[in-house]
Amino acid sequence: MALVIAAKLKFDPGVKRKLAKLNPTATPRVFEKAAMEVALRIQTLAQKKYILSGNGPVHAKYLTHRTGNLRDSIRVDRSGLPRKIEVGTEVLYGAYHETGKGVKKARPFMAPALKEVQPKIPAIFVKHWKREAGL
Repeated sequence: MALVIAAKLKFDPGVKRKLAKLNPTATPRVFEKAAMEVALRIQTLAQKKYILSGNGPVHAKYLTHRTGNLRDSIRVDRSGLPRKIEVGTEVLYGAYHETGKGVKKARPFMAPALKEVQPKIPAIFVKHWKREAGL
């Protein structure tokens, strides 16, 4: 994928102790389910909230689309599971929109989606750990 947003999770010692009590074979399953939910939320937000539809003038903050190629190219790559999952696009101009290039102002769509989902990530993981533990 040409454009990838990565996040590294850190847990406080209390959470780590609780995780250590889980069946070790459950950890990859929990990570896969939780990471997939997080990735799908990021994908959906990037496609539906941070890329606006319409052929109007260039929006000052948000990206607009004419063809939908960039929006439709945002995919979740599960090939790295159970260790990692990626959300991104292989459309090369996606990186130019995300970061800006030369005189073109950045109109990010992936980073804001990640930022919006980020506070919910711990709760998503806890939800999946509880389900795994039957709680």
